[in-house]
Amino acid sequence: FDLRLLPDLMVQEIEKHIQDGLKKIAANYPAMNLSATRERMNPGLNLSAEAEWVRKCREAMEESGLKPELAKCSASTEAAQYALAGFEAVVFGPGAAHANSHGPNERNSIDQIEAAVVFYEKLIERTCL
Repeated sequence: FDLRLLPDLMVQEIEKHIQDGLKKIAANYPAMNLSATRERMNPGLNLSAEAEWVRKCREAMEESGLKPELAKCSASTEAAQYALAGFEAVVFGPGAAHANSHGPNERNSIDQIEAAVVFYEKLIERTCL
């Protein structure tokens, strides 16, 4: 199974809960060999809403005519790897992510892509120029 944890959840607690559940099942089926192994893990991303990078992104969104909404979700991106390396990281993309990402009918409208391009331009102007 695949778990994508929110940043505030403790991995060790979840793993213990899974192992305890397997022990309970195994007690009823002694001939069954049950185990769970973590194959990989992406850490949660937990950047403060007051962080400088978040502020710059929010300002660029406002300049772009986008509503600056901050939200956390259980997804998997490389952003957390950057955060582990000491960089402030956020995740932004065009369109709605909920029930739309990584599925067979994933989609974005041209308007959403164009709005994202304007956001990226504003963010580059704020950060690099």
